[in-house]
Amino acid sequence: MRVSRGSSGASLGLRYATGVGIAIALVASSHIARADNANAAAAEALFSEGRRLMNTGDFANACPKFADSERLDPSVATLLNLGACYEKAGRTASAWATFREAVSAAQAARRDDYLSTAQKRAAALEPTLSRVVISEKDTSVQGLEIKRDGVVVTQAEWGVPIPVDPGAHVIEASAPLKKPWQTTLTIAAGAAPTTVEIPALEDAPAPPPAPVPLAAPPPAAPSANEIPAPDAPVHESTVGNSQRTIGVVVGVVGVIGLGVGTAFIFSAKSSYNDSLTHCPTAKNVCDATGVSERDSALKSGNFATVAYSVGAVAVASGVVLWFTAPTSHSRVGLVPAPGGALIRGEF
Repeated sequence: MRVSRGSSGASLGLRYATGVGIAIALVASSHIARADNANAAAAEALFSEGRRLMNTGDFANACPKFADSERLDPSVATLLNLGACYEKAGRTASAWATFREAVSAAQAARRDDYLSTAQKRAAALEPTLSRVVISEKDTSVQGLEIKRDGVVVTQAEWGVPIPVDPGAHVIEASAPLKKPWQTTLTIAAGAAPTTVEIPALEDAPAPPPAPVPLAAPPPAAPSANEIPAPDAPVHESTVGNSQRTIGVVVGVVGVIGLGVGTAFIFSAKSSYNDSLTHCPTAKNVCDATGVSERDSALKSGNFATVAYSVGAVAVASGVVLWFTAPTSHSRVGLVPAPGGALIRGEF
């Protein structure tokens, strides 16, 4: 409940004097909260602080308290107090607009007492309002935007006397591809309507063309007599390591071949010895089993010959590959030279 207690403690009211000495009581009764409890409590505290500040004559700080209270928990009583604060602060247009808002709120709340007070206060202020008329000289400008004190003035407001608070007001105009325009008005209280004509906006200067990046000059061709520097970079070669690895693999294959050949030799000798038991009269006069053993010995001998030949060649090749590989200190690489490149290496 937003109230101002009288001296008797039985009546609830708010007393304040107008500029012509007329006293009006603004009564605030209990109302149904339309915000959550936290907002309602904050709104009540702000309302009380606004009342206290207004009673001390500190209207500059009191009015924002009422405005915040109304934002948190709207109330006709708060609007009436806010309008009274604006009026005492000399902000006649703000007070008039707030009382008009209170009229609508009182009608919605079916509060005839509040409605009568708000209507009387708005009607009393209306003849004293200072007004500004904004007109546009050049109606062909596309995208023209006009602002008063940073707030956009809609096209519907152009040419209409709009109530403003006394004091300084900044009028701005801008449009695409046009120079912005601005002026400051000082409006006196109760002054006749002031007309501001927005002039034809000047064209904005064209932006400078974007700089064209310069192409990097081509590299200078090397002289025909240019000799690569002694310390020209070369790349370490891995040819030697690879060759030695291949040599080891080939050598291992050769050793295996020699081993296989040896095995076939022993097999051939064993088969030949077995055949002798089947040749009782002479070495080469054998029965069927002896002939079969001799054939097996012959085949094993042939396989041994082939395996020995391959193994020997592989071992020899592995040895050659190993000992002919470049050393770990050998280096090879390409260095630029006139008309091409040179192979440079160290062994």
